[in-house]
Amino acid sequence: MRHSAKTELVTDISLLAITADGQADSHIKDGRMRIDARYLKQLRRYRGLSQERLSDGCIDAGHYVSLSSIKRAEAGKCILYRTAGNLARYFNISVESLMGKDD
Repeated sequence: MRHSAKTELVTDISLLAITADGQADSHIKDGRMRIDARYLKQLRRYRGLSQERLSDGCIDAGHYVSLSSIKRAEAGKCILYRTAGNLARYFNISVESLMGKDD
């Protein structure tokens, strides 16, 4: 006897990061988050970098960040948490700082 069963996979699961104070961060959903676009642009310009040179610098430092991810972040769109972490490591700041939160 054959049974035809459809299994529905629920994919609306929030992936929460834990902040430095041990609290769950609800700004992160499905591994994506928004960072403070103005702050990222300010950090980049302070170092005299174009978006392309920032991407190259991240890659050279071992923190892969694509040019399209930098453009997306500076446009205020969601980026992967991993990308935000790589940008934070490159600038030697916390992810919370990139989100516009005080350390």
